[in-house]
Amino acid sequence: DGRSKFIDNINQLEQKFEQELDWLAVVHADGNGLGQIFLNFEKYLQDKDNPREYINKLREFSLALDLCTEKAFLEALDNIPTNDNDKLALVPIVLGGDDLTVICDGKCALEFTQSFLEKFEYETSQPQKIGTHEMTVIPDLAKEAFNGVAHLSACAGVAIIKPHFPFSVAYELAEKLLKEAKKTKTIITQANQPNQPYPCSALDFHILYDSSDVQLKLIREKLEIEQAILHNRPYVITTLDNLKQAQGYEWAKFHHWDKLVEKVKAIKDTDEEGKKKLPSSQTHALRTALFLGKDVADARYKLIRDRYQKEGIEILAGGPKSLFQKEPNSQESETTYTTGLLDAIDAAEFLHSKKEPAKNV
Repeated sequence: DGRSKFIDNINQLEQKFEQELDWLAVVHADGNGLGQIFLNFEKYLQDKDNPREYINKLREFSLALDLCTEKAFLEALDNIPTNDNDKLALVPIVLGGDDLTVICDGKCALEFTQSFLEKFEYETSQPQKIGTHEMTVIPDLAKEAFNGVAHLSACAGVAIIKPHFPFSVAYELAEKLLKEAKKTKTIITQANQPNQPYPCSALDFHILYDSSDVQLKLIREKLEIEQAILHNRPYVITTLDNLKQAQGYEWAKFHHWDKLVEKVKAIKDTDEEGKKKLPSSQTHALRTALFLGKDVADARYKLIRDRYQKEGIEILAGGPKSLFQKEPNSQESETTYTTGLLDAIDAAEFLHSKKEPAKNV
């Protein structure tokens, strides 16, 4: 593939893109539900008592999975820039089975990862070919394993860091973010089987502005104030049309990637003269107010809401009355409120263009 011209290692990535790379990212992605399929592989086969059928299908599944991951990866590369030598600002570390680990230009990492997860779902819904041999083993087995849903899903963690930051620490952070994203498996489940996950892709991310604090648990604890959580991560990537049959649909809608993109668009929208419709000073004033508590932040919001209503401040806030919304899964006795404002302000530098609508699978 002509696009597959990669930098050899992280040192070269930092040297050859030094003038352009303000940020690097470690992206770590992993498929969902593969353990369930492999544990029950024999149960999903048509000819359950035929050892040769079992071996052939297992081999086909493995080959097809490799193809799906590679195709999704190659298509997602459209989001990665090149340097003067036509080299992509990306170093593949692991690419095989349902695993992906890369280091890339941090400015493109979120869009690359969102695209990869979207394409992975799509590819696993399609027949895969080796030569003239067509394999439908992945959608066939997924349909059996996931009550008629004929595709796989995956989750990812994206750690966005400054160049020269230790790879091992960034990888560990990406791994923990991946685990946070995989919590969606316990929330988005089969309608009549709450212990059975419904195929749903998600990602979690963190932009490391302060390298003195790299423990995700401590980072997230600082974003919990009273009954409010100052982030809305992880974000669901799977299109909502594909989750209508799932338990947890309202949660997915609340945490959907499209909502983050919509908020970022409100932050970045400009008028005819190229000036931001929502002044940066106002959005950052709201950001500061978040850390003073829900009541203070909402009071600050109400002061400026009417002035910037036409400029899309209610989209950025998430509603007309408050910067916070009730988390769909929270109990009445312990209502939790979350806000996507901080996520949008943090992600604004890392989301660039409006994405094409995701393919339904």
